[in-house]
Order: sequence, then structure tokens, then C-alpha cells
Amino acid sequence: MTTDDYLSSGTGPGRNHMRNIVRILRVLGHRVGPISAAFLLLMAGACGSDKSVGVTDPPPPGSTVVEMPGNAFSPFNTVIKVNGTVSFDFPGDEHDVTFVAKAGAPASIPVTKSKVVTRTFTTAGVFPYDCKVHPGMSGQITVTDQA
Repeated sequence: MTTDDYLSSGTGPGRNHMRNIVRILRVLGHRVGPISAAFLLLMAGACGSDKSVGVTDPPPPGSTVVEMPGNAFSPFNTVIKVNGTVSFDFPGDEHDVTFVAKAGAPASIPVTKSKVVTRTFTTAGVFPYDCKVHPGMSGQITVTDQA
């Protein structure tokens, strides 16, 4: 598949950005080959996201972040201490976090996008959760009472 074939197939904000970059490169007299196209795909993926790319500050002590790249929670298993917090970083796509109903589980998070929602865990145990929007998307928080 040539770069032109790829650009003419499908839609999406990332692909539109890539089309513009290819046009600019061609106007400037640059050849757009497979390696350039691969680089542009990588950059278009970053441009198509509503999240910035770069270095972020680490979470405060006693807390951690769960991200949602595509239809997965990352990390799948998050380990924290009692009274620790987990920040769920929701991307531009809609997801929810539904905890299995059990003692010590925090409130579930309804369908959300483009937002960070934090939950504090006050009880030791393993707390599985799912995204009901995307069947098969699951994770768990393991809370320990060890120092």
C-alpha cells in the first residue's frame, strides 16, 4: 500500500493531520517514502489524541494512576497500601469503572471521558473492576496493609 493509498482510505482526525503534513512535505519538495510514512503515522496518532504527549509529574506518594490506552486498563493490577488513592485517567473515549460489589470497594465511576477521577481505598483486599462499555476490559486494585 502506498502512502497515497493509505491517506485516501478511512477518516479520522489523525489521518487528516497526516494528510496535511504530507502535503506540506511535498510542497517543500520532500519525498514521502515508507519510513517517512511510518513516522507520520506515529505523529498522526499523537495528533489524533486529545491528550498531550510528554512527561507527566509522578503521582503523589501513596497514590498511583491507571490509564486506558485503547480498550485496556494499564496497569491491569495496581498495588497500593491502605488509604492509598488510585487516579483513573479517562481518555477522550468513553469508559466506566464498575467495581465488583464487596465490602471495602469504592463507588463505581459512571461513563466518563477526558477527565481524571480518583478513588481512595481504606480496606485491604483485591478489588476487581470492569468497563461495562467495553466487555473484556478489566483490571484490579490490590490493597495491602503492610508498611
